[in-house]
Amino acid sequence: MKKKLLIIPFAIILSFLTLAACGLGKKEAKFIGDRSVQYDETNGTQTVFFAFYASENSDAMKQEADISITITNDDGTVVYDKVTHVTEDDYAEWTNAFSGTRLLGSVTINENEIEKGTTETGSIAIGATLPSGNGFEAESQYIYGLPLMDIDIATPALPVTVNNYGWEDALEQTISIDNIEFNYDFSCSATITATMTYNANGDTADDYVDVPYKIKDSDGVVVDSGTFFIGPLSVGDTVKTDTYVMGVELGKSYTIEFSDYRW
Repeated sequence: MKKKLLIIPFAIILSFLTLAACGLGKKEAKFIGDRSVQYDETNGTQTVFFAFYASENSDAMKQEADISITITNDDGTVVYDKVTHVTEDDYAEWTNAFSGTRLLGSVTINENEIEKGTTETGSIAIGATLPSGNGFEAESQYIYGLPLMDIDIATPALPVTVNNYGWEDALEQTISIDNIEFNYDFSCSATITATMTYNANGDTADDYVDVPYKIKDSDGVVVDSGTFFIGPLSVGDTVKTDTYVMGVELGKSYTIEFSDYRW
């Protein structure tokens, strides 16, 4: 009996070797772990860290993937939603005292890529789609340092003159409001820069001055009123003073008005 010789075409052998060289049988990630977000206030960036694992007992691995990141602030508004492609070049070993050294991938988000909102905190959701088409998501986690909308409080043309009147409506002091600034850090505050220009008690006398104000919304409704208490100061002195402002919400428009003070 003649023996048959099995001949495997060279093209098939070459295809097999090519597949092997390209990672045939290479493990694919099954879930994301070691997620964290690092806020860099100086550079205005949010860096999202993550690790891929083939199993619960395996070491972290480099995995090419499309990383989907969605950031939702505390009022329920989606302020960032983007897919970023990562390759093996986007992984590095990171070390800290708490977790030791870990192999992590990272995506850095610039602050100007995140829509300004009404809260500084929210949640971030991370998902991944692999080249094979398999995909998975991780649980959302806390994020802070989100950019806030600007405070929209219109001011009158500066400088503004405010008079303080005493007994029988006699003029006692005059102050010039040269500048006003608003700041929002969990609550709104207003800071005015003012200079005393007249004092009935004499240029060198030190006295206090009251500056009443009202803040109105776009419908003309008063949402807050109060008084800046300034001093003691004498004629020519310039000071800064501030106060907390109530009833102001980010994303809405307001105006501030000043008035003279009378006993």
